[in-house]
Amino acid sequence: MTAKTDLHANCRLGVFAAVGALALGVIGFNALSASVRAEPAERANASPEVLDGYVKLGFDRLASFTFTAPSPAAEANAASMQTTVDDQIPAHIRKYDGQKVIITGFMLPTKMAGSKVAEFMLVSSPSTCCYGEMPGVNEWVVVKMNPGASLPVQLDVPVSLRGVLSVRGTPEAGYLTSIYSLAGENQLSW
Repeated sequence: MTAKTDLHANCRLGVFAAVGALALGVIGFNALSASVRAEPAERANASPEVLDGYVKLGFDRLASFTFTAPSPAAEANAASMQTTVDDQIPAHIRKYDGQKVIITGFMLPTKMAGSKVAEFMLVSSPSTCCYGEMPGVNEWVVVKMNPGASLPVQLDVPVSLRGVLSVRGTPEAGYLTSIYSLAGENQLSW
């Protein structure tokens, strides 16, 4: 593993560790800050734009609800954690599960394929990182590019991607790591 790949792996582990800390209540301000940033329900329920068969989703919609991390007891039981997590995701968000979407955010690489990014976190703000502000779990999307669709590293600039969205709690090593994941097809060029 190269030093660059090591750095990205450590950053990802740092974010996942912070998520674990959130679940333990160490970072209790997260739910409050997510609710402050949330958009009004009317906007979240309005129909989003569709471009070439892809629904344009923004973090204003994806982060439009307050999410409370499952308790350590719920995380110890995978089925209980899945229920606790999925029950908090509103129907107006769950309806995008399996849909072709376009999402714009900021890239935090987690897995490289040579000089290209094969897997990354797409976050709502450029200030969210393992060394910056801790995002709410509904403020990031784990992106795994489809085979042959890796991207160049693009830091500190908005990136718009097409792909198929998955909306469900995803555990890794016993901790909730995401509620959104995207099978990335390609970058949108405007």
